[in-house]
Amino acid sequence: MTKYRSPRKRLEEALDKACREYVLARDEKCILCGSIDVLQNSHYIRRGHHSVRWDLRNQHAMCKRCHYKHHNGYEYLYAEFMHKTYGDEVMEELTALANIPAYKWSIPELEEMLARVERLTSELA
Repeated sequence: MTKYRSPRKRLEEALDKACREYVLARDEKCILCGSIDVLQNSHYIRRGHHSVRWDLRNQHAMCKRCHYKHHNGYEYLYAEFMHKTYGDEVMEELTALANIPAYKWSIPELEEMLARVERLTSELA
């Protein structure tokens, strides 16, 4: 029996997958150590903050080891990368966006983001 997923949930899952594919193709290696082994898509600000969940500035490729470190006491390494790469202004913008309580994207907004990420991924190829 197939589990029912709402159109919103299916769209969010497709967007998660598309963002992951784009980020791994864009970064090609771990942004912290340079490894190409077991790359994962890491979010600087956790995925639960829907307002920045699919913001590509908030997502980067990390090897499994660095991704584990990021979530277990070594957050400062990713923070240093983010400040060096984007600067204070973008960091403040991402933080402000993340602090919007209970933000929920509309279906058309999600569809537009998915199309944009798919277009960006095809441009990398």
